[in-house]
Amino acid sequence: MDVMTVLPLIVVLGLLWFVVRTVRRRERAAAEQARREQAFLASLPPRTVRDERTDALALLALARLCALTGNTPGTFADMSGYFREQGWNSADVLHVMGRLEDLGFAHQVITATHPISPYRYRATAEGVRKNMDRYGTEPAAPGIVINQTTTTGNNNAAAAASGAGAAHASAHQTAAAARYEDLARTLREEAADAPQEQADPAESHADALDAALAAGDEGARDRAVDRVRRFLLTAGPGFEATRQLLALLSA
Repeated sequence: MDVMTVLPLIVVLGLLWFVVRTVRRRERAAAEQARREQAFLASLPPRTVRDERTDALALLALARLCALTGNTPGTFADMSGYFREQGWNSADVLHVMGRLEDLGFAHQVITATHPISPYRYRATAEGVRKNMDRYGTEPAAPGIVINQTTTTGNNNAAAAASGAGAAHASAHQTAAAARYEDLARTLREEAADAPQEQADPAESHADALDAALAAGDEGARDRAVDRVRRFLLTAGPGFEATRQLLALLSA
């Protein structure tokens, strides 16, 4: 048989073998990935975060992420300290932060340097806008540089332009006021589902905080917040979102 006659058949068979081998390799890789994911999910402890609180807790986590990064999209922050504050286990972290990923508000940061860290995240531009709408905050002022420490994730804003520090302080004050209002509102909302003996003092504390904010009295505001903090020490599990907000204000 002439070589030139057989050669096209050899080439076709070679290409077919290569395609089949590539497809099978990809199928094996996908099956192995699925197996690892199933094993990972099976190894997680039971979640402690209730489904109905997922969105609220996700937005609070977004607020902390934006606070750590000065509302700068794409800047990473180590959230491990926040997760410890909330008492979340690995399943809680995956569930709540996964919700932020699904919404397109934040992404997990995995790099060659930190290939498996489950705690490094960055807010997207959409996530920063959502947080600004929620709390009335502003992006980092021009000239503000976010310095990252990759071991702890602490972020320090350094003013590099004249007047930037004052603008940043003003934005911080605006954000704080909005969060105090959110604290009072959340406390009142959770009181609606609480037993009467807890609902009555909770609503009273929320009223006192609202009154202090309306009067612009920082001393009265701080005293009202202290009363909320003491109330939460014995309030039981029905005030999770209020605790989250209070932790955010204290950060």
